[in-house]
Amino acid sequence: MMTGQLSDISAICEFAWYDWVYFRDGDQQFPHNHERLGRALGPADNAGPGMSQWILTGNDTIIPRQTLRQLTPAEVNIPVELHKRTVFTDVIKKKLGDSLNVPEKESDQNPFENSGDDFDVSPSYADDDPGEEHEVPEVDDKYINAKVLLPVDGEHMGSAKVMSRAKDTDGIVAGVQNDNPMLDMRVYNVMFPDGAERQYSANVIAQSMYANVDEDGHQYQLMDEIIEQRKDGTAVAVDDSFTFSTAKNGKSVGSRKMTTKGWFLRVRWKDGSDSWAKLKDIKDSTPVELAEYAVANGIAHEPAFAWWVPYTLKKQDRVIAGVDARVKKTTHKYGIRVPQTVTEAYLIDKENGNTSWRDSVKKEMDNVAVAFELLPEGDEPSPTHKHINCKLIFDVKMDITRKSRLIAQGFMAPTPSKCTYDGVVSRESVRIAFTYAALHDLPVWAADIKNAYLTAPCSERYHTVCGLVFGSELVGRKAYIVRALYGLPRRGADYREHLRSCMKETLGFESCRGDDDV
Repeated sequence: MMTGQLSDISAICEFAWYDWVYFRDGDQQFPHNHERLGRALGPADNAGPGMSQWILTGNDTIIPRQTLRQLTPAEVNIPVELHKRTVFTDVIKKKLGDSLNVPEKESDQNPFENSGDDFDVSPSYADDDPGEEHEVPEVDDKYINAKVLLPVDGEHMGSAKVMSRAKDTDGIVAGVQNDNPMLDMRVYNVMFPDGAERQYSANVIAQSMYANVDEDGHQYQLMDEIIEQRKDGTAVAVDDSFTFSTAKNGKSVGSRKMTTKGWFLRVRWKDGSDSWAKLKDIKDSTPVELAEYAVANGIAHEPAFAWWVPYTLKKQDRVIAGVDARVKKTTHKYGIRVPQTVTEAYLIDKENGNTSWRDSVKKEMDNVAVAFELLPEGDEPSPTHKHINCKLIFDVKMDITRKSRLIAQGFMAPTPSKCTYDGVVSRESVRIAFTYAALHDLPVWAADIKNAYLTAPCSERYHTVCGLVFGSELVGRKAYIVRALYGLPRRGADYREHLRSCMKETLGFESCRGDDDV
C-alpha cells in the first residue's frame, strides 16, 4: 500500500493457515496417486511460481507447491480420509511436537512403514529448504545417456552424449528441477565425440531435443562422407543376382534382383559423429554420392548396387533434384536409443546402468497379463485355435518416458470369418452434440479407457508360444489369447461390440437412429 499500487492478495485468500490440502507430487509414478495429503502454511513468496503455497508434508518437510486443492465435502467426512488425517497428525506431533510437548527423539524408522497409508509411502526428494538441493539418483534421470545435437562455441552444432549431473565444489548437484522442461535448471556433464566435456543446463538439452527432430521424434542428419562398407550373410551373392522367368515365346528371360539387403555403410555425419547405416537409407538420401563411392571402391558390380548405380550416374542431374539429402535416424527418438528386441532393450539398460526399458516392459506385461490364459506345462493347444506370434515394440514419448507395447502379428493370421469393421462416430454427430451442449449450457466430459481393447473378449480363437518377454521361467509354454490383444484382425470390432453391450445392457443406453455409434 505504501507504493500507491493495489496488491494482489489472492495467495492469502484461497487457503487458511494450516488448512488440509491435497497437493500434486510429480515424483509419484503410476499406479500410485499423484496427490498427497498436506497442510497449507501460507504463500511461498520468491520460492516458486505465482500462487505457490508452503506445504507441510507427511514426513515433516516443508516444500513450495503451486498445484494444490482443498478437500472436497466428501473427503472431509468419509472414514478413510479421517483415518489418513489422524495418522498424519500423529506423525507430525511425534516429529515436531505441539504447543505443550517437545518432539520425541528422532528414529531412523519410516513413520509410515506398514501403516497401511499410501499417501506418503515413497521417499520424497523435495527441498527441506528452498536453497538446498538434494541429490536425486541418476538411474531415474530421463536425460542421462541421451544423444543430442548441442551448440558448440556458438557457431555450429555438435553431437554429444549426456553423461551425468554436474556438481559444484562441495559435491552437491547443480540446479533445481522443474516439471516444465524450459524452466528446468539442472546442469549436466555432456561429452562430445572428440572427448571434450562441457556443461549444459537441462532446458538447453530439452530445447535441442525437440528442435532437431521431426513430428515423430526422429532426428535428421546430413552426411559428410562414407568411410567404409560391409555386408553380412543375408546379402545377395553375385552368382545369384538374377531371377529368371519364361517368356511367351518359350525363352528364359533374366532380370536383376532389386534389393539392398545385407549391406551397411559407415558414415561420418556433419555433426562430427560417425555410425553404421543401412544402404537403403543412404541410397534414398544421397544416391549420387553413394553411386560414385561404389564405382571408386569397385563394388558397383555387386547385386545391391548394379541395378541402380548406372542409371543414377547417367541421370544424376534429375536424381539430385528429386531427393532429400537428409537421413532420418530411426534408431533414436528424442536422442534416446530405441531397441528392436527385448534382448537389445535389456542390453541398453545394462550399458546405461539403469532399468528404464526393463521397467517399461514389466509395466506392459503386467497390463496385458489378462489377455492370456496359460496352459499347463507340456499341454498342447486345441486344434481349433490358430497359432499367432506376439511381438514387443518400443517407443519414446515426448516426455522422454520409455513405452513398450505387446502386439499380435495379425498380418500372419488368416482372414477372419467375421467382419472386422470398427464403427466411428461421424463428424456431423460430434458437431451436433457440441452445439446441443452449448445451447443448453451442458458440461462436456471426455475420458480415456486404459488398455481399452484388453477389456473386450476375443471372438477368434488364437494361441501363442511364450517368449522371453513373458519371463525366463515361461519360455516355450503355450497360452490362449482370450482378450482383444492389439494387432489381432478383429480387435477393433470386438471392442466395439463389447462397449455397445456394456452401454446397452448395463447402463441402459440406446443407439441413435441417425448414427448407430451415438
